[in-house]
This record gives sequence, C-alpha cells and structure tokens, in this order.
Amino acid sequence: MRTKQEIQYFKMIFKQFSGKLKAYISIININDEIVE
Repeated sequence: MRTKQEIQYFKMIFKQFSGKLKAYISIININDEIVE
C-alpha cells in the first residue's frame, strides 16, 4: 500500500506532466496551422 504522502506526490507529478503535455500539443497544433 502507498502512503497518503506518496499518492499526493504522484498526483502532483501527474498534474505537471499533463500540463506540459497539453502545452506541447497546443504548440504542435499552432505549428501545423502555420505550415498550412
């Protein structure tokens, strides 16, 4: 079993990761629009 602290830590990392992923995807979308 994981402790509550570990779970909070993983949630924090996941939030940061998903935020970066969304930013990365939006950059790709903007680049695609410029190319077309």
